[in-house]
Amino acid sequence: MKYLEKLDLSSNKFSDNLPQCLGNLSKLRVLDLTNNMLSGNFPSFIVNLTSLEYLSLYENDIEGTFLLRTLANHSKLEVLHLSSRSSMLQVETENPQWHPTFQLKSLILQRCNLNMKSGRTIPTFLLFQNNLKHIDLSHNNMVGIFPSWLMQNNSGLRVFILRNNSLFGSINLSSPKLDIKHLDISTNRISGLLPEDIGLILPRITYLNLSVNSFEGNIPSSVGEMSQLWSLDLSNNRFMGEIAEQLITNCTYLNYLRLSNNFLQGQILPKSLIKNWLRYLYLNNNNFSGKVEEAVGNITSLTVMDISNNSISGQIPSSIGRCSLLKVLLMAENQLEGQIPSGLFNLQHLQILDLSHNKLSRFGPNLNLTSLRFLYLQNNALSGSIPYMFSMTSKLEVLDLRDNKFSGHIPIWISKFSKLAVLQLGGNNFHGHIPIKLCEIKTYSMLDLSHNKFNGSIPSCIANLPFQVPEYVDDHPRFEIFSGRDLLYDAVTFKDIYSNASMNLNDDFLQTMYKMDVKVEVEFRTKSN
Repeated sequence: MKYLEKLDLSSNKFSDNLPQCLGNLSKLRVLDLTNNMLSGNFPSFIVNLTSLEYLSLYENDIEGTFLLRTLANHSKLEVLHLSSRSSMLQVETENPQWHPTFQLKSLILQRCNLNMKSGRTIPTFLLFQNNLKHIDLSHNNMVGIFPSWLMQNNSGLRVFILRNNSLFGSINLSSPKLDIKHLDISTNRISGLLPEDIGLILPRITYLNLSVNSFEGNIPSSVGEMSQLWSLDLSNNRFMGEIAEQLITNCTYLNYLRLSNNFLQGQILPKSLIKNWLRYLYLNNNNFSGKVEEAVGNITSLTVMDISNNSISGQIPSSIGRCSLLKVLLMAENQLEGQIPSGLFNLQHLQILDLSHNKLSRFGPNLNLTSLRFLYLQNNALSGSIPYMFSMTSKLEVLDLRDNKFSGHIPIWISKFSKLAVLQLGGNNFHGHIPIKLCEIKTYSMLDLSHNKFNGSIPSCIANLPFQVPEYVDDHPRFEIFSGRDLLYDAVTFKDIYSNASMNLNDDFLQTMYKMDVKVEVEFRTKSN
């Protein structure tokens, strides 16, 4: 098939080496080997395919060293995608010096151990590229000053991903306006202030991730000029000051906001945030203070809200019960007091509720834990018996009531929790016998009854309980929230970008299914420690 122009073998299970006779396909314009199990070295026959416009070996198991200069004569090449799952691939772009004859539109060199032998430097051949629309050099541990010039040199750049490297310095943007839609430079060592006019420079951006860096100062109010912003992650930096009202006012499409682990302060949930479009809100581990306003109930689209580890005071507003889509609510380590409103327990989709380490003293009436799987109420001032309405759910996996003022007997209806892995009742005033019914739960991994006022003997059946640790990912239980296409930015399709490679190929690497997973942790006391 010497006249073949397009060959798509993607998403199969091809492994080992490809036949060398593929080098005879001298007319080939498109070769897509994405998502296979190809191992061994980079296919040598590709050097002969100088008519290629589109070449993808993304998501394979290729190993060894590949010199990018071997493609220097592929003058028609516009798309080059390469990544390896094996972590044994090394792509070298330096030494000796070379000049490409191609002008790329899309470049992915992901998990390629870029320039491992030449100081993990940023590829210098990119200095000669001016037509890039999409570039992804993530997970390479590259070292050097953040390449602001790469954005400036490519005025049509839409997708720019350099996450998980070791780039440092600051962001310097002089262009009055860039067309970037997706910018991810998270997990680097970039520092300094954000440009005050960043919202004017990136007015069309839909996905912005600057997390896990060392940015400092205030979050510029010009971020409010990013009117198409869908997802904003500035977490794990050194930002300080209050959330400016302009930050959110114009971002009417904002779906995901993460400002966790900074030094932000002021009123939690300022009125500019009280909108009905946010679904994922993370403000935890900051210095926010004040009360949670009743208007929080107007954010009816909320799926996840984490405001834990701040200095929030006052009572939990009952209006939060109107957030009927909530799956995860984390308000631990604050100064909340008074009653836990009944509305929280009536949320039909709520699966994780953490109100621990506060000053809460009582429950509201008519509790109904319909869907709860993980309930954390430890280190409060709750008293009386465990509410009978807790028995209305059969889905609880973690129940932590430690270090409160609960009293009375352990209710035998706890044995109804057939999926209970963690039961922590230590540090209360429970008395009487330890009920044999506790032994009917065969799913325990942790059981804490310490520091109470029990009498009688310990039921011998406890010795027969397996206490097996559940097999969770990374040894931690995880509650996964799949947002599906909720966080998809306005991704440009291959057909739009690569007009010469007319195959309507899949853009799965762009249209990622974002998965927010909340790591579910459990403290366990041994010997009073």
